[in-house]
Amino acid sequence: MNSVVYLCVGCNPKDVQKIRNILFLLTVVILFDLPILGQIKRSDRFHGSVKFSHLNWDSTITITKAQLDSITSKCVSLLTDKDILQLSDNDNADIIRLSNSGFSAPWRDTFYFQTPLYSTFLDLLDKKQYFKTIKMIYPDWLWSRGMGIFIPKLLVEFYGTPHLRSYFLIEN
Repeated sequence: MNSVVYLCVGCNPKDVQKIRNILFLLTVVILFDLPILGQIKRSDRFHGSVKFSHLNWDSTITITKAQLDSITSKCVSLLTDKDILQLSDNDNADIIRLSNSGFSAPWRDTFYFQTPLYSTFLDLLDKKQYFKTIKMIYPDWLWSRGMGIFIPKLLVEFYGTPHLRSYFLIEN
């Protein structure tokens, strides 16, 4: 806050205090994503200047253990046999959802992801620098909650704290 004092050389102390209060309020609004004076409905989701309230952010994609194994095998095969630039949007969405699933799984389901096949999948993501590459393939990505990214073309979030639509839930 010392920078405020330097900017207001010659200002009276009341003005400096007003500026500090305004900066504090703006920080709180930005950090906690609060609507200003009720201008934004809580049901609306914004990523940058783009409004995505038409999406059902909390729709789940539920799969069985057999489907998880099948998707994992397919993704390992894709990452082994193809360059990331050759993958389709659907393939990339599956890879992102599968990657998020291991990190976002409820604690009771974590054993589904403790397999050699899933470890191979994660190793391929690291080896191929998938996160870095995907940001180049989809340059319109936006920051998402939890330091992840949102990819509008795929309508999924990668890493961070993704919404339910961005990962798979395993059916027990």
